[in-house]
Amino acid sequence: MAKITEWQLILIGAAFILDATLVNVPNQVISAARMDSWLSYCIAFFVMMLPLYLLAKVSHRFPNKDLFEILIGQYAIAGRVLAMGYMLFFFYIFIRDLRMVADFVNLALLRETPMIMVLFPVIVTVILITKGGLETIGRLTEIWFPILVIVIVGICMIIAAEFEYRYLTPMFEYGIGPSLEGCWYVLSYVGEVIAIPFLFTGGTFRFKHGFYALVIGVGSLLLLNFYTVLTLGVHIPQMTLYPTYEMVRQLRITDFLDRFDLPLVGIWLATMLVKIAFSLYFITLGTSRVFRGVSGQLSVTAFGILGAICSIWFFENAISLFNFNSPWTALGLVFQLFLPIVIFGMMRLKRKAASRH
Repeated sequence: MAKITEWQLILIGAAFILDATLVNVPNQVISAARMDSWLSYCIAFFVMMLPLYLLAKVSHRFPNKDLFEILIGQYAIAGRVLAMGYMLFFFYIFIRDLRMVADFVNLALLRETPMIMVLFPVIVTVILITKGGLETIGRLTEIWFPILVIVIVGICMIIAAEFEYRYLTPMFEYGIGPSLEGCWYVLSYVGEVIAIPFLFTGGTFRFKHGFYALVIGVGSLLLLNFYTVLTLGVHIPQMTLYPTYEMVRQLRITDFLDRFDLPLVGIWLATMLVKIAFSLYFITLGTSRVFRGVSGQLSVTAFGILGAICSIWFFENAISLFNFNSPWTALGLVFQLFLPIVIFGMMRLKRKAASRH
C-alpha cells in the first residue's frame, strides 16, 4: 500500500473540490445568486459533510480495506455493481476535466492551436503521472496545491485596493432561493471529495480528513468568489465564461509584471493535471478491484486514451460542457448523497445480521 500522509490526504480531497470548480462554475453561481453567491458555497459545504461522515463510518469498520474492497467483500454482486457505477461516474469527471483544461487553454491562451494539439500533451502527462502510482500523485499534490492556495490567499493583498464593497449589497434581496439555485451548480463539484474513501483504506481515512479538505477547498472557492464580486461586480462575471480568470487578469505587480495571470494559470494547470490523474487512478483502481487479475497499471494507458477520445466526442464545444453542469448535478446527487446513505444502510444491515449469528 502506498504511503500517504494525513496532510497529503487532506490536500487530495481539497484538490478534488477546488481545481475544476474555479474554472466555469463561478459564472453560473454568480448568475443565479448574484451578491449572495457566497452562501451557495456554504450550503454545499454543509450538505457534503453528511456523505463524508457516513462513508467515514463505513471505512472505519474495515481499517485495512478501501471502499471498493468493502463493497465487493460484503456484497459480491451488488457491491460490484455499485463499484462499476462509481467508476463510470468518475470516468465522466475524468473526461470532463480533460475537455475543460483543453478548452480553457484553447480559448484563453492558444486560440490558433487545434484542440487535438492541446489535448495530446495533457493526456500524455496525465498518463505518466498516474503510472507513478498513488504515492507519486500525493507528493505532486503536496508540492503544487499548497502553492495554489497560498496564491489565492495572497491575491487579497494585491487587489484589495480595487475592492468595491457596495457590490456585496443588498444581501438576501430575493431571499434564499437564488443561493439555493447557485448551490445546485456547485454541489456536484464539491461532492467529488467523496473519492477519498475509495482511494484510501479505513485505517488511513477519517472524517476529520474530509472535513479539513472541505474547509480548505470550499474556503478557497469562497475567497475567489469574494474577489471576483468585489472587483468585477455581479454583471461582468455573468457575461464571461471564465470569471475567475477575468478577475486574475486585473492583477498588476508594478510595471515589470503586467501579465501576472500567466504564472498563476501555470500553477493552476499543474494542480489540475494532478487532479485529473487522481480521477484516472480512481478508475484503474476500481478496475483492479472489480475484475480480479486485471492490472490497474496496465489499464492506465487504455483508459487515458479512451478518455481523451470521449472528451472530444461527448462535447461539441466549451458551451456544451458549460450547459451540462445543471443536469449533471441531478446525477451527481445520486452518487454523492443518495448512494452513500444506501451504502451506510447496507453495511448496518450486514452488521446486524452478523451479530445475530
